[in-house]
Amino acid sequence: MKRLAETAENLYQNSSLWAQLGRKTKTCLFLEYIKMCPQDSSARQALLEVELEQFRYCQHEWPAGILYGHDGATIDQCQDLLAAVDTFRQLDIEKKYTQFIEEFQKKVECYKERLDRESRSSTISDIKDSPDRDDQSQSKR
Repeated sequence: MKRLAETAENLYQNSSLWAQLGRKTKTCLFLEYIKMCPQDSSARQALLEVELEQFRYCQHEWPAGILYGHDGATIDQCQDLLAAVDTFRQLDIEKKYTQFIEEFQKKVECYKERLDRESRSSTISDIKDSPDRDDQSQSKR
């Protein structure tokens, strides 16, 4: 499992083999391996580095937003990122990345709150602009 995780880029290019493994990502493969061999510090460090790379990518357009894949993260995807942050903290036994992960978490939470506000604002605006509302207000006049 560890070797599959370490060579995941090659695995991704062999579609049939990757499909046999359930299209698991490098992160998933490392997590599965670490569950089987929790004492393997090199695998834990490799997973931390994979996750750090992902988190750095996610935040590289900050303060404009947080990315998830190639698009801005949704509220649900922000929740997924925050869950990944929790897992990351558990794996960071030496606490080498505490400052980075705290800053990243704050950015994701801030972005999630922004999305939530925009969603509520949009919903209120949609209600105000709905044709049914116009019909009701005209019939009362």
